Amino acid sequence: MADDRPDTATRREEDKGLREAFDQLDYELVDVHDNLTVPSATPVRLRYAKPPGVVDSTKIENRIDKSDYAYIDRHGENGEKWYEFTYSATVFGEDAERAKLTMSTNGVTIVQDREEDLTWNFFRSLVSIAEEALEADLEWRGADDDD
Repeated sequence: MADDRPDTATRREEDKGLREAFDQLDYELVDVHDNLTVPSATPVRLRYAKPPGVVDSTKIENRIDKSDYAYIDRHGENGEKWYEFTYSATVFGEDAERAKLTMSTNGVTIVQDREEDLTWNFFRSLVSIAEEALEADLEWRGADDDD
């Protein structure tokens, strides 16, 4: 008898709501005046399942440098309290995919950075990069859970 259950990685992604989160990403150019358009993007905000193990922006940057992607517009900053941090970068994928990845005390945000849709594999890679850099599992609890 064939096993129709999804594999462990697929079940984990479904449990964390990642596929549903990926489907929320959106990017469009909006006409605001005669010859003026501005980009409008719908981000995905992921929360920590448990507090992150790494909360120093320099350590986060060093960990991200070990991934296979290119980064520009990088900025890291530690807050006044030991656990406060922010790190953001624009990440370039293999097929000219591009997204803004922001990690902070409040969670992780991924924003599509151009009209071409991100692939599921690139999105999953961004989540994995953040999880490894922060030593934290990420999850998405729904679009209405943005407090």
